[in-house]
Amino acid sequence: MKFVNISIGTIDSFLMNEAVKIVRSEGFDVDYHNYDNVDLDEDPLFLAEAVKIISEADFVTMKVHGDTTYCKKFDKLRDAIEQHNVCMHLSCTDACVTEAFRGYFHGTDEEYDLIMSYAVFGGAENFVSLIKGAIRK
Repeated sequence: MKFVNISIGTIDSFLMNEAVKIVRSEGFDVDYHNYDNVDLDEDPLFLAEAVKIISEADFVTMKVHGDTTYCKKFDKLRDAIEQHNVCMHLSCTDACVTEAFRGYFHGTDEEYDLIMSYAVFGGAENFVSLIKGAIRK
């Protein structure tokens, strides 16, 4: 599974990185890519690589603090997800932003709620469950 994690205005991707290590150690094949909005905004070549990877992804998670506007290149990320019909889960500190992106998740409401609970509660164990849920999908 090609899995992409994007952090916008947050600095806790290390928790998702740890969860990926755990899932891989259990024998799951996860092609993992992690991006931060600061790097995406500052380096056009890095952004181009990220857009290509996102376009090929099976699942993308985004954790957003505040609003997607903190990522100046968010439109390019969103366009790649839309054009390639990539399943994405976005969780944001602003419930209106989270709800605006509900349609990007291709699962049922129950699956969405479960993935959301893993994302909101956070930590390695919940992120492991989030990744395994995406693999099963």
